[in-house]
Amino acid sequence: MKNIKIILLFIFLAGILSTCKKYPEGPLISLRTKVQRLTGTWKVEKYLIDGADSTAIKYPVECSYRITNKEHTTQIFDRCGSSQSQSEWDFNENRTSLIFKSSGSPLFLTKPIEWKIMKLKFKEMHLQTEYNSKQYDAYLTKIK
Repeated sequence: MKNIKIILLFIFLAGILSTCKKYPEGPLISLRTKVQRLTGTWKVEKYLIDGADSTAIKYPVECSYRITNKEHTTQIFDRCGSSQSQSEWDFNENRTSLIFKSSGSPLFLTKPIEWKIMKLKFKEMHLQTEYNSKQYDAYLTKIK
């Protein structure tokens, strides 16, 4: 009888935890804060426009984005070849999206834009947005 209660409790908790996931692709639970998972240097692994792989077109040279959170000033530095730019970012109100605030927004879109966080793990991130009636997906891996 005791084993049945433990099994039922485990099934109940697994059901509740699976519905509490913040981002569609995970993680379910993390011991790191969202800012801790987000800060670091990220490399674009794949860039899709309406499901078509556009990585080689948009990123012919390796690009990385260094996301920092220093003294309450959070900025992005992107490095693609020899160019370098800077953009501020923030979370939306419920921390399910990243908002790049400057008009020189990273990830090749030209206005301040909100990217929905699909996955935010310590070494993996998937962002998605709609822009000019197209869906953009950016898959990034942390390199530092």
